[in-house]
Amino acid sequence: PLLLLWFDGEEIKTDETIRTLAQKWQPSRRPRSEERNTKAVDTDMIVISCMSKPSHCEKATEEINVVAQKLITNSESDLQLSYAKQRRSKSSALLHKELDVRSNRAVRQYLVKVNQAIATLYARHVLALLLADWPVEAQLSEEALELNGASHMAYILDMLMQLEERLLWEKILQRVLKGCSQSMLSSLSLTACQFMEEPGMAVQVRESKHPYDNNANFEDKVHIPGAIYLSVKFDSRCYTEEGCDELIMSSSSDFLQDVHSFSGSPQKWSDFEIPGDTLYYRFMSDMSNTEWGYKFTVTGGHRGRFEILKQMLADVRVLSHLPVADIWEWQVGVACRQTGSQRLKAIHLLLRLLQCQCET
Repeated sequence: PLLLLWFDGEEIKTDETIRTLAQKWQPSRRPRSEERNTKAVDTDMIVISCMSKPSHCEKATEEINVVAQKLITNSESDLQLSYAKQRRSKSSALLHKELDVRSNRAVRQYLVKVNQAIATLYARHVLALLLADWPVEAQLSEEALELNGASHMAYILDMLMQLEERLLWEKILQRVLKGCSQSMLSSLSLTACQFMEEPGMAVQVRESKHPYDNNANFEDKVHIPGAIYLSVKFDSRCYTEEGCDELIMSSSSDFLQDVHSFSGSPQKWSDFEIPGDTLYYRFMSDMSNTEWGYKFTVTGGHRGRFEILKQMLADVRVLSHLPVADIWEWQVGVACRQTGSQRLKAIHLLLRLLQCQCET
């Protein structure tokens, strides 16, 4: 801060008022909270060891969730921009967190972390463009891309799938599949099979009193870690006084992004999907007339890991180089062990494998 001084002969003095103001300008020493001390971690890509074969399953897991699952969402194109927005927000939060943690240290120390974060983001998009423009006749190799193993390519594709627009990612995948050797394709497909073994997302249910109270003003959120989007399904009995008692939902705590509002008879409550891993909701009622209320189920969804294997099975040239018997064994195991949308996706791939056999 600029400190104003005045002179009295040869002695330099500081006005007491200016000195008091200067104290206010000094940066306050904030307490070292747990959140600020937590190391910022980028969780976009976590590589786990690849299993050669699935574990044996004697009996299929029983379905406990009665909510109908959507195998292929109809609104994916509408959610595309929101996916990108969610990713940018998380990257921004990661960078802000790192800066905040190191704000009380020397500038040179945390600028190194800033440069690393920016370099990582830049490198990802360069990699996406590199793979998209890779010459069709060129062979991709583990050495050229400095991979830890052939299966590592599946994790790179999975990461890029969540960062890039769908059309660009599909172009990347097509180029990668054309450039992969037979052994690399085999490893890529089996790693994609292993992706299907992910634990199912938790399902959460929220509901009001039945009937709800007058003068209600309730606000809460549903958070499912790891979800790329959330599917919301309403109970068929949902009913509130139309125009007076309203349930508002959003992907942001300020209720400004991806807003959905519901009020009135059961016909007015339509299922929907919202990007991100957190759903914020608020319910308000007036001083008179109440109805049954609301009840909804929230299911977390993945985007992409199912798509890698789906795209591979759709490419006739690639299909001839895949270990179909091993993929079949994997998907039968996944269909038995998983429930809900993961089970449906595995069954979808099994049907595709049968169709491929009929075509060949």
